Amino acid sequence: MNKLTLEDFTKIVVTKIKELKNKEVILSTPKTNSIFPCTVVRTPIETINLIDQDTGEVISKTFTVSIEEWAKSKYDVMKMMDETTEKLRKLNIIKNNNDYDGYDNVTQKYRLVSSYDVIYDGLYNCFKIKK
Repeated sequence: MNKLTLEDFTKIVVTKIKELKNKEVILSTPKTNSIFPCTVVRTPIETINLIDQDTGEVISKTFTVSIEEWAKSKYDVMKMMDETTEKLRKLNIIKNNNDYDGYDNVTQKYRLVSSYDVIYDGLYNCFKIKK
């Protein structure tokens, strides 16, 4: 049985987004001295779907992660989110909604927040689209 931890999943998401090379990827809210544009990958939510009753091992789990794009204009964050969505879709990590968009007075930047879901199959060590 293959195991995927919360840390492993986060590193996969961060690595995939870093392939875009046009922005900083961080794990917490940016500060005024942060590098912009940037993407924030929040700590994912992990839900166990199926456990082997004989061994107690996790067979399947769902990961949900919120991702924030931060930039100087609303159009920039929209474009960045589209690029991130396309990258993650290649791993079957699918956007389920836009949670929030707005302007941050502290950093004087716009941000767009979206949530993504995927099911991890421990038997086959693969990501499956959540239906």
